[in-house]
Amino acid sequence: MLILYNNLYACFHFLGYACGPISASSVLSCRKTISKEIKQTANSRRNEIKDVLINAARDRRLTLSPDLWSDGYKKTSYLGCTAHWVHNWKLYSFELFCLPYRQPNKKAPNILKVNFHLITS
Repeated sequence: MLILYNNLYACFHFLGYACGPISASSVLSCRKTISKEIKQTANSRRNEIKDVLINAARDRRLTLSPDLWSDGYKKTSYLGCTAHWVHNWKLYSFELFCLPYRQPNKKAPNILKVNFHLITS
């Protein structure tokens, strides 16, 4: 962390030396702008991965791996799902979700039903 701080300090010190005084508002965006940028980037990335997964499914190169596990300390179960696909002979994986699993029934048919609901929603 100290190295990162020193690098940032050196960068800003150089900018101040080369350009004169710079106000923080000209370098840093307001929180609303940053929030909007994060949402736009997240939506863009979701659409990109959605297209990749749809193409892999159409080409029959996609598999989904559900995973149910329990946290003994928190006494909570979790259901996760990972997508795996191959493109140009390279294996890719992407975590679709990992959420608390609050259903009392942990048998395969119920897990598949919940998994399908989470993937399609």
